[in-house]
Amino acid sequence: MKKILYSGLDNIGDVVNSIVKRTDLQNGIQKSMLFKFWGKIVGKKFEKITRPVSINNNGELIVACANSMVTSELLLFKTDIQKKMLPYTKSLDINISDIVFSHKIWKEEKNENSENPENINTRQVSPHYNDFNPDEIELDEAELSLLKASVNKNTFATAEQRKKMLTAIINDLKYQKFLKNHKNNS
Repeated sequence: MKKILYSGLDNIGDVVNSIVKRTDLQNGIQKSMLFKFWGKIVGKKFEKITRPVSINNNGELIVACANSMVTSELLLFKTDIQKKMLPYTKSLDINISDIVFSHKIWKEEKNENSENPENINTRQVSPHYNDFNPDEIELDEAELSLLKASVNKNTFATAEQRKKMLTAIINDLKYQKFLKNHKNNS
């Protein structure tokens, strides 16, 4: 039997490496890898109600949030999220200059495996978040003044941080009231 030499063909690894070295494809793979680690970065609380969408040319990571309450709360933790993201971005050679959280770009995903195509994939969005609008929930003036006084006692935080804390606490309290009302009406 005659031996055939394949010396004219490239090694499969070389072909794959040459394809991956294309800048756009390589950037896409790096971003995809970073997005896969999102749950580890933000934790279980935010994993299903936030979704990284893209990284723009300025290095800003755009993150979709289920609602304005989630957006507000994540703004408080932005620095911590950036620190947790650093080992991933360094290993993937991605530069993230800032994180932009927005509930306006949130889109619910339909559950493809469901018999009913209108079912929302509840693994992606908590069902209560869909109906929650913090502007529709009123808080008592006494509650608000107590919250403001409590937050203003935190002298370790800057004025901007205290404002963000107050917003997050108010939205959380409104969400708790929403859930209570929703449970009572069910």
